[in-house]
This record gives sequence, structure tokens and C-alpha cells, in this order.
Amino acid sequence: MLDADNYWLAADVALSYYIVRPNRPAAALQAWERALERARTEEERVEARLHLARTQINTGLFDAARDNMAQIKDPAHAEAKQRLMRRLESVCAEQAAQRSRGPDVPDQIAVTIKAGLIMAIMPGPATTAQ
Repeated sequence: MLDADNYWLAADVALSYYIVRPNRPAAALQAWERALERARTEEERVEARLHLARTQINTGLFDAARDNMAQIKDPAHAEAKQRLMRRLESVCAEQAAQRSRGPDVPDQIAVTIKAGLIMAIMPGPATTAQ
């Protein structure tokens, strides 16, 4: 019988979301949260927090990712934590730049997403007055 409180089983389930397609970010977040709840040692907690922070970055939960990384104090994990912090700052900067530029859609094309369908509305060819 499987032990429902076993960290390693919970972590294995959570790890599987790295390869599940299509992506299931909400399920991945829940799985890493469950793994963190089941962690019994500091090493298990750090591992779960690093993976949880990575998943939070990928889903736009930047403050939560920062909070998780702030709780990792062990210098043995400083490099992994720094890599995630750089990724977080890169994603935040990329989003800020995107907001300042506006959408990546040329002015002459309007894109509408409605009921899961994407419709591109392009103006017809320019006509000249005669």
C-alpha cells in the first residue's frame, strides 16, 4: 500500500508535471505544494521549495516564488536559488518591456479571442480614389 504522507511519492508525482503535455500548471502547483507539506527534512523542504518556486515563476506567481526562495537559507543551495532569482528577474523584466511596448500585433491587424477561437481581422487592400 502506498503511503499518502510519503514525500518522495509526492515529489515523483510533482516531477511528472514537467513532462505532461499539454501543460497543467495548476495541477503542478498543487502537486509541489503537497510535496512541500509532506517534506520531513530540511533537504526535502528545500527541494520542494525550489521546484515550487520554478513552477510559480512559470505561472506568473512572482511574489509567491520570491517568498519560497526567501525561506531557503542553506548556502549549499545558494547557486540553485541564484539561478532561479535570475530567471525570475529576467521574466519580470521581459513582461515589463512587453507592457511598455504594447502587444506584438502590427497596427493594421486586430486580433480577437472569443470562445477559444482566434480571429484575425485584416484590412482589405488599399483602394485609390480615381
